[in-house]
Amino acid sequence: MNPAEAQARIAARRAEIARHDERYQRKAQPIRADPRNQRTNRFLCVLSGLCKPNPGLVAAPPRQVIRGKILLRFRQTKISGFLVREILNPRGTIMDTLEAIRTRRSIRAYTRQPVPPATVESLLRAAMSAPSAMDQRPWQFVVVADRAKLDGLTACLPGGQMLKQAPLAIVFCADPVRETKLQGYWMQDCSAATQNLLLAAHAQGLGAVWIGVYPAEGQVRGVRERLGIPETVVPFSIVALGYPAEQLPPEDRFDRSRIHVNSW
Repeated sequence: MNPAEAQARIAARRAEIARHDERYQRKAQPIRADPRNQRTNRFLCVLSGLCKPNPGLVAAPPRQVIRGKILLRFRQTKISGFLVREILNPRGTIMDTLEAIRTRRSIRAYTRQPVPPATVESLLRAAMSAPSAMDQRPWQFVVVADRAKLDGLTACLPGGQMLKQAPLAIVFCADPVRETKLQGYWMQDCSAATQNLLLAAHAQGLGAVWIGVYPAEGQVRGVRERLGIPETVVPFSIVALGYPAEQLPPEDRFDRSRIHVNSW
């Protein structure tokens, strides 16, 4: 890679960091590392995402640091005299959006390790970043970590028996009253939010599975009663979450026969 390409990659990385939520991310600044202070240099690489080369860091293994409330693991790569930090997934490899989409699987077995509150909030932030019709965001979320409530939900959800093992579940609810400008699109909006959370969970090393609630009337009524959800709010889906106790290989589901160009 020539210096121009390296500079372009560095600029793109800075722009990506700057777009992140300001509550958890700091904008990258062109900070020059001090070769006399290894510890300070490592901190500056984390803070800014970039720094001048330092022989003590070139071969460093993946490390982690707390930024705001998010635990970041990163790897530093030397590119034409610069060290570029790359965020890693829990397996120690870089997970981009396409990788997360292609490798996500429905995980139904979990360890007993609890999911930290900061991780739960990051998942909900991802869910609420989903698109919605006219930007109405007609959703509400119920976070369920109480063991008795999780077990109780299985009584009304034939396909939700993994909740007996899951340490956490997030219930996606539609709030049609919030559709003041355009009505009837809450199913699409809540589906997009559910998928966002599934991908965010996978990217952070969690296992998750989508449990359908709506439109089965018995399931909707059962979840509403057990969680005290108002009659005007519709339980739409539940995502069971936890650290995975099983690993499933990716599946290639691409089917060219389902593609129609310009007309059927």
